Amino acid sequence: MASTSADREAILQGGLCERFAVPENPQFIYRGLASTILLGVEKKTNLRVAIKALLKSRFENEKELKQSLREIELHASVPRHKNVLELLYSEEQAFAITLVFPYTPDGDLWELMRYGQTYCEKEVRNCTEQLLSALHHVHTANILHGDIKPHNFLLFRVDGRFAVQLCDFGFAEHPDQPGGVFTHRELKGTHGWFAPEMLAEQSHSFSLDLFGIGLILWRLLAGYAPFDPPSCFVPLEFDERYWCHVSAPCRELVAQLLSLTPGNRGTAAQSLQHLWLAGGEPPEPSAEVMQELAKYGAPPQTSVHFWPVGLIPSKEWQKSYANLVDACGEASEDELSPTSA
Repeated sequence: MASTSADREAILQGGLCERFAVPENPQFIYRGLASTILLGVEKKTNLRVAIKALLKSRFENEKELKQSLREIELHASVPRHKNVLELLYSEEQAFAITLVFPYTPDGDLWELMRYGQTYCEKEVRNCTEQLLSALHHVHTANILHGDIKPHNFLLFRVDGRFAVQLCDFGFAEHPDQPGGVFTHRELKGTHGWFAPEMLAEQSHSFSLDLFGIGLILWRLLAGYAPFDPPSCFVPLEFDERYWCHVSAPCRELVAQLLSLTPGNRGTAAQSLQHLWLAGGEPPEPSAEVMQELAKYGAPPQTSVHFWPVGLIPSKEWQKSYANLVDACGEASEDELSPTSA
C-alpha cells in the first residue's frame, strides 16, 4: 500500500487542492483496497471534510466505473436538505474519482443500535421523523435510495441532540417505468435489510425504501430484528415483553412500513402525516412498565436525544457544522498547507 504522503499527494490534484487542504501528516478515516478517505478542511469556511477517493484501478470493469459516476450524478442532483448529507465537491481524475462531504465525527445510527440497545418512544419518534423527511426529499427528486439501513444515516450532534443525514447513493436510481416503477435487474442493497420484493426479484417502487425505515424503527424500539432469518418474511408479532412500552399509533405505523405488500406501505409523505408523527407526543411509560421491561434486558435509553425535524437549527447548512470544527480542534496553517502538485 502506498505511503500516507504519497496518498495525500495523489489525492490532492486538480481543482481539489485549490478548495481543500489536508495536513502534511494526513489522518485517514478509512483505508481500503478500493477506496481511501482522508480528513481535510475546506479552506474558505474551515469546515472539516471527508475526502473520499475511489481508485479506478480497483474497478473490475467499465460497468462499475459508470455506476460510481452515476452515483455522483444522482447525489449531486438532490437539492440541499438538513437530513441528506451534502456532496460538496466531486472530480474525476486520471487515477481516481474523488468526492468530498462534510465530516461528521459522531458515527452512524447503527452504532447506537448494533448491540440491541433500545430507546424511548419520544426520541425514536423524533429520529423517525428525520429519516422519513430525508426519504421524502429524495423521493421528491424522483430518486430511489435503494440501500436504506442504519449504517447509511450519519449522526452529528448539535447542542446535545442528534441530527441525522442520509448518505451513500451507490444503489440509487430513477424509475424506468411509468408510475414510479423500477424494473428488477439485479439484487441491490445489503443483506439483512432487503425488502421482500427485492429478494423475490420483482419490480418495485419507492416503497422499497420505506421497508428499510420500518426495519430500523423496529430495532430502535424492540432491540431485535422483526424477521429471523431476515429473509423469512412472516406476519409480524409484537412480543409484549419488548413492546409493552410502545403506544398503539407507533405500532400501527411500524406494521404499515413493514407490510409485505408494498402498496400498503404508503409514501414517505403519508407516513409523516401519520398520527404517531403528526399528533402529540407519545405518553411516558409507567414505572411498572419499565420494571417489566427490565426483566428481559436493559430498559430503553433515555440519555440519547434527537432533534424534532422542525427544530433542527436552521442556520445556513454548512455553518451547522461549526461545532464539529471546534470538536476536532483547529489545525495550523502550516499543517493545512496545500500540496504543490
